[in-house]
Amino acid sequence: MRSSIARTLTAAATVAAVALAGGCGSDEGASGGSGTGSGSAEGDANALTAGGISVAVPDGWEKTEPGKDIDAMAELRDGDDTVGRISVRRDFSTASTVKFAAADAARTYIFGSATDKAADVDLEGAPGDARRNDYPLRESPGGDKLAPKGAMVAGTDIIGTEEEKSFFLVRINYVEGELTPAQVDEIIDSVQVSDG
Repeated sequence: MRSSIARTLTAAATVAAVALAGGCGSDEGASGGSGTGSGSAEGDANALTAGGISVAVPDGWEKTEPGKDIDAMAELRDGDDTVGRISVRRDFSTASTVKFAAADAARTYIFGSATDKAADVDLEGAPGDARRNDYPLRESPGGDKLAPKGAMVAGTDIIGTEEEKSFFLVRINYVEGELTPAQVDEIIDSVQVSDG
């Protein structure tokens, strides 16, 4: 199941490359990304969409009813447990810069606000700057939080501009081992912004 994300996103990337004759994507420094992504969520039935924002969802993940203040969401389940979540939130911040918006995102991260790495990133179609926050592994407290109690959870945020001074947040959380760093990069490379 885990390896099928590459096939899904590669197919989406091929369609986008033909249709758009190129693209841009993730950053180099945050967690081993290639620096130029070619993934695409446009036209992908598995894509989460909210307004003009779209992000590809790996095989095996299911779209779910978004929670409070969330515009689109997909989860990976293991029996009764949620072991992965991708969410999109529009109009997340009206900060003056993407770096301030990224700081806003870090403050809302439920497993602790300290970032492991942060870097600029290029998003296809985004009218302004974007930022990536990577968070270190943290132990889940369980309860209504993502993942069963005691599970080690990793996270990555993408903060981008949908329109001037309106930032969106794509948040990826997963239990350790449910996604590889390369798969996280593929999801990030698929994030697109278009006129919504």
